[in-house]
Amino acid sequence: RPELHDVEAAEIRFFVAGPSLQPESIAGKSTTDIGAEKDSWMLRSLCILVDTSHGDLHLYSGSKRTSNENRLEFSRVPLSNVTRPSDEAGRHFVKLRRKRIIPPSSTAQKMDFRPNRLHRFRDISGEDGLFAATPRPLWFVSERGAPTVVSHKSRHVSPAGAKPVPVSGFCTAMPDSFKNAKNGFITIHERIGRVGSQRLTLYNGLWDMFAPHGIIPGGGISIQKVPLGVTVRHIEFIDDASISSTSRPVYAMLVSHEIEADQSYLNDDGLTPEERQRIRDEKEAAKVRKQVEADLGG
Repeated sequence: RPELHDVEAAEIRFFVAGPSLQPESIAGKSTTDIGAEKDSWMLRSLCILVDTSHGDLHLYSGSKRTSNENRLEFSRVPLSNVTRPSDEAGRHFVKLRRKRIIPPSSTAQKMDFRPNRLHRFRDISGEDGLFAATPRPLWFVSERGAPTVVSHKSRHVSPAGAKPVPVSGFCTAMPDSFKNAKNGFITIHERIGRVGSQRLTLYNGLWDMFAPHGIIPGGGISIQKVPLGVTVRHIEFIDDASISSTSRPVYAMLVSHEIEADQSYLNDDGLTPEERQRIRDEKEAAKVRKQVEADLGG
């Protein structure tokens, strides 16, 4: 029933996930290696993240389709992470409301203003992306050219405390005094203990995530298997510069697949309906004769 699914977009944010580019490269005046710049641009993805009023996150990745005149199209990226508030946070909120530490849920729902929870960031450990300060904080970064999601972990964090989200503050603008963490960030989250106490944490980057032995190790480009629903018999590269190139190759495939068709004609024995009926009558007469002989004892 539609009235039972009252949901709306609470926040929408465009962002780019992938290796950070130098300001000169963005302006088209780069003096660095051209090959490295091409790799950086190839590994960057334009994305849209939608935060709904129910706490769900929907990620969309943009790409150009040659079949649609190189127009930009967005396709939804499935997330393997749960983004809604946990049951533990719900029980904690009920306990705080029962003790009158926080206002009732009816009063909280009347608040029209909600601070932004989706924060774009640039050049954190050489990466651009987005940090979602939702009930379950998440990082949206690039893994070999494809957008992916990584959970954010904090120490001594309370399950939402007295606020809707555990991480209530996020900032990437670091002062010059923090030279070792100039590409880092700061978070403020609700601390376990007295309601209202918070913890300020300074991170010097996401090196543990992008290290050779971290969460997203290795290099190269992300390759995703796409089910075709057919059996590929042969594949050939189209060597025609007008429609195919090394940067955007086009391949032709010879495939086979199952179809439903009327194959009754394969069972044709070449007899007419009258001849088939005569053969059935002869078989029936022979069966009756055999049964009568058996009843009469041979």
